[in-house]
Amino acid sequence: MSNLKGAYVQFKDSKYNYKTSVNGKLTDKQIKQYFEGQTFNLGGIGYDHETEQETEIDNLQTCIKCEVLK
Repeated sequence: MSNLKGAYVQFKDSKYNYKTSVNGKLTDKQIKQYFEGQTFNLGGIGYDHETEQETEIDNLQTCIKCEVLK
């Protein structure tokens, strides 16, 4: 059986908030330190109409709060 905890990662624009699983051996403090204040690239694939090709889009967002889920 896996030893996981949940984390609710929050950003200024709440549409980017997400829940994720993290290593259950980490303390709540370690989990929060990993996420809070860190910038993550939440980009994806977009479409460039000039070249008519898919392209990667960067979308850098900084975590403002992380809640460890019980």
